Amino acid sequence: MHKRRCTFLALIAFLVTADAPAHACLFDQTQSHDITVKSDNEPRHYLLHLPQQQSAMPAPLVIVLHAFGESAAAMESLSGFSAMADRQGFIAAYPEAETGGWRFAQQDSQKDVDFIRAVIGDIAARMPVDTGRIILAGLSNGAQMAWRMGCVAPDLFAAIAPVAGSYPLYDDCQSSLPLPVIAFHGTADKIMPYYGRFIQFGPRAFMRGRTAQNRCDPKPARAIRSGMIAEQWSDCRYGADAAFYTIPGGAHAWPSGAEELIWDFSEHHARR
Repeated sequence: MHKRRCTFLALIAFLVTADAPAHACLFDQTQSHDITVKSDNEPRHYLLHLPQQQSAMPAPLVIVLHAFGESAAAMESLSGFSAMADRQGFIAAYPEAETGGWRFAQQDSQKDVDFIRAVIGDIAARMPVDTGRIILAGLSNGAQMAWRMGCVAPDLFAAIAPVAGSYPLYDDCQSSLPLPVIAFHGTADKIMPYYGRFIQFGPRAFMRGRTAQNRCDPKPARAIRSGMIAEQWSDCRYGADAAFYTIPGGAHAWPSGAEELIWDFSEHHARR
């Protein structure tokens, strides 16, 4: 149904104005759309939200990955990125995990890595995307998948933004490129504890590894922003700066205002 409506609207746009991009697929921009894309010969789904005021210029793309057992629709509602997309003029996409969770471990992550690549390719085939400003954010298990994508496909993203994630202690994740990262974690998180547990790194150890890999100044600047303790590393290799926000007393959740901080960070870290 969406494809038929899209084709009709694209035809009308072509007849009315020569400025309409020939490859653009026009949607009703008052709502998000459930899109099916084939990945590894299987149908997979994601939600696509276009800004209400869309221009013919390539737009930034923010991809947001949901937590284990959640859905693309729930992540859209929770994160607030679609409302921000309308204000800021970027595209927002919410992929749906095949089995309720993202397979982020090295030995079985390839199918979901391929899927996220397919989502980016599908959106770029529908409309102009600023490929230097693709941001990947995720919550909990979605944060773990964002971390994995940063390991295996750092060339795709301008930055990653893991929220409330934990990361395997024994893994050979060595990104070939420095990649900006902004991360968030609550000190009272009982699901993925702030200081890690068992064979999982907590977020502080993750940030130490990332900032060392990016060759940042080892001493971050500290400040209070939106009720969170912000640590920011600068002077990093190729401008791959990093920021970590601690939420005092924060639980395993998406912090209020995180989307604003992620977008602000991304505006200063386009990949060229």
